[in-house]
Amino acid sequence: MSDTKVLGIAAQHNAILLTEDKDFGKLVIRLKFKHSGILLIRLEGMKSYDKTNLFLKTINQHKENMRQNFSVLTSRNLRIRQLNP
Repeated sequence: MSDTKVLGIAAQHNAILLTEDKDFGKLVIRLKFKHSGILLIRLEGMKSYDKTNLFLKTINQHKENMRQNFSVLTSRNLRIRQLNP
């Protein structure tokens, strides 16, 4: 399935798209594709247990701020780039 199709499905369901694929950033930032929010997960080198804990904590604390924005989660921080609709 293409990235644009995946992005469209997430937008139809008003869902934040969780991905490890940086190409989604290009689609929403440069090409202005419609979306409900993107969370790019960049947690290389972490144990699965630690990734899961950090991911769940981040979602629970910041999900509303991530809506309609492009966010990047690393082991050090969460960056939220506000995008104009």
